[in-house]
Amino acid sequence: MPNWNADEIQARELDRARRGQLTQPFGVYNQSVSSDNETGNWSYSGNQSRTMSVVHPFSSSGSWIRAMPEPGAAFVATFRADEARPQLLNSFTRGAVNRVNSYKDGAGLYRPLQPGEIETSSAGYAKTYWTRRSQLVSNAGILQRWADQDRLMCGDRAPIHQKQLFQYADGQMGDEYRLGLVSRPKTSWQASYPKYNGFYAAEEYLSIKNPSLVFPQELVHVQRGHVLDETGEAITQTSTGLPLRKQSLYYALDDSPTVHEVDEQGNVYFETADMAVQGYEINIPSGNYKRTVQLDEFISCTGMRQDSVGAEILDIDQIADWKVGTSLTIKNKSTSHEWVADETGVTSFTTGSGHTIILDDVSNSVTLETAAGSQMVLDDAGGTVTIASFKKSSAVLESNGGITLTAAGGDTTVTMSPFNGIRIKEAGGGELNLANGLVALGNSSAELVNIVNQIAQALATCTAPGFGAPLSIAPQMPPIISLITQIMGTIS
Repeated sequence: MPNWNADEIQARELDRARRGQLTQPFGVYNQSVSSDNETGNWSYSGNQSRTMSVVHPFSSSGSWIRAMPEPGAAFVATFRADEARPQLLNSFTRGAVNRVNSYKDGAGLYRPLQPGEIETSSAGYAKTYWTRRSQLVSNAGILQRWADQDRLMCGDRAPIHQKQLFQYADGQMGDEYRLGLVSRPKTSWQASYPKYNGFYAAEEYLSIKNPSLVFPQELVHVQRGHVLDETGEAITQTSTGLPLRKQSLYYALDDSPTVHEVDEQGNVYFETADMAVQGYEINIPSGNYKRTVQLDEFISCTGMRQDSVGAEILDIDQIADWKVGTSLTIKNKSTSHEWVADETGVTSFTTGSGHTIILDDVSNSVTLETAAGSQMVLDDAGGTVTIASFKKSSAVLESNGGITLTAAGGDTTVTMSPFNGIRIKEAGGGELNLANGLVALGNSSAELVNIVNQIAQALATCTAPGFGAPLSIAPQMPPIISLITQIMGTIS
């Protein structure tokens, strides 16, 4: 029969013998660890699963440096007089040469360290490297952050850079800064990466919420690059409807924004907030301001517009239209005064009552016209000046120095010529010519015959006083007939 007492004594002696062999530190290998109680199963000297506490580089009640070993990690352990279980001392490395050579070949991550250098690394390739110089490099896989005193530079390398502010919440947009690829939260732990025209999008995104939690709820919202909304759709410009390259929203106390937008074609849109009663102001204390418009310019001002040039001030009140293109039109809405300069070279100014001034480069003339129709035309091409009343009477100052006056209807005229004297003509055909010191009467031929007949009849019927005989036989008649004939000769 088995002798249980003998077997027990033999086992104790065997364990005592093994302990005697382990009076010096010995190697152990990790099989597994528990994150809940920070213990692990270790194998050593034939013992395949001995529970021991994990040893950290440093541990205190309020501060620590911790590291959980992976399965297969090699440690040095020893027994303590007051502990039944062995205690881990520290880890040691085997196969370091192969790991360093792998790094040199570009395959591994176990870099060769120079004296005075420190490196920490996790199983997920989260690393920090302190060099012998004033350089610090941290990696999380392909992501990197560095500080380099030699180059006076701090830097980050990542597809997406983010800064989270006071009111930031996982799974939501707002109160944050983003730079890089466009990402949008799907849940508190999942994100989507919207595409634009089939490719990944990039952005600079800034949102600053109001910490006081009153209006405006958001102070500033700025997006540049591919401007996408929270669902990943492109935001379009207010005016053109094209996708944006920039959108800046600065919220006023009434939660209305001042908007600055630039679309993907470079078109710019600007709009002030509803509360911005002071509007928009540009102040250039000692510089210049230049504006070049290749196509049209439209200006609408429902209040007062004042342009000041030096000591002179141009006030245009209640402007209705200010259009620049093939023609320029300015119209005062309150007085209906209108100024037009068209593409043909004609410039006109018309008052609200209808008075007009026309400057015509095509005909090389200036025209002044009243609302009733009276005109003055200064014709530089023909060298004439024409004045006409609304009753259609006119005066023409000819280029040769002559003057023509015409009564309404156009049949009665007075013509004054420096070469041909003065000619007066009435509507019935009668004329008076003054030239070369002579006075000439003119009439129609029918009326001349009528005058001659009347004279003849008078001569035939009239008698000399006291004689009772016709004048034709009087001795004084021949001189009279001669005078009549002379007068008839001068009538043309």
